[in-house]
Amino acid sequence: MLQFNRNTECGTQGVKFTAGKILMVIVYALLLQVVVVVLIGAILGSNSTFMETPAGKLVTNFITAITVIIATGVVYQTKDIVPALFRRKFNSKVIFSGIKWGLLAFLLSWLINWLSYTVYQQLAWEIQPQQATLILDNLPDSLFIPAIILVGFLAPIFEELVFRGLLQKTVAHYTTPLLAVAISGLLFALSHFDFYQIPGLLVLGLILSISYYRTKTLYTPIIAHVINNLVFIVCYLLL
Repeated sequence: MLQFNRNTECGTQGVKFTAGKILMVIVYALLLQVVVVVLIGAILGSNSTFMETPAGKLVTNFITAITVIIATGVVYQTKDIVPALFRRKFNSKVIFSGIKWGLLAFLLSWLINWLSYTVYQQLAWEIQPQQATLILDNLPDSLFIPAIILVGFLAPIFEELVFRGLLQKTVAHYTTPLLAVAISGLLFALSHFDFYQIPGLLVLGLILSISYYRTKTLYTPIIAHVINNLVFIVCYLLL
């Protein structure tokens, strides 16, 4: 049975996880994105439709991830936030813990997705493929490896930094760890803008949030998220 203690998720080691800090990260990230997008637009020209293609969407996702990571380092300072989020040494025990949580997350989210899709079919809804599947389906072969790197590794680091490392800790600073787990898991699911996948994404987000709360280190949900995404990619390639 999970036990949530009120003060275990608040700011640690001098780092304050507050709404003001989150707002600053968002503002810095958006400013960086504007600069990068303007530069890309100037290079490609105003008539270019590259950013609307699957490759362009891949670039957009990459820009978003990198700018948020950079903005987090600027606002919180790397020397302070890294010890606060990665509170345990990276060792075999942490790796196996992440693998365990990752396999659990994949299996349960897959089961929930299967059940929800069964319901959708009974309701005769027209089901759309996953966003990640659409991107992989339409990418040229030359960008397939970069896509796997983005989906399999960079996206989990970026999303865990945002939803577990920043959001979950910030919500817990004002409320309780239980509510922080619930909100971070829900917002993680909604942020994908994929209606049909929300049940499975919610389960995935909740398990990742619980794994972070239980182990107190961001290594665990990052490894778990990587495992989940890599298993998805393997299934995609095989099926």
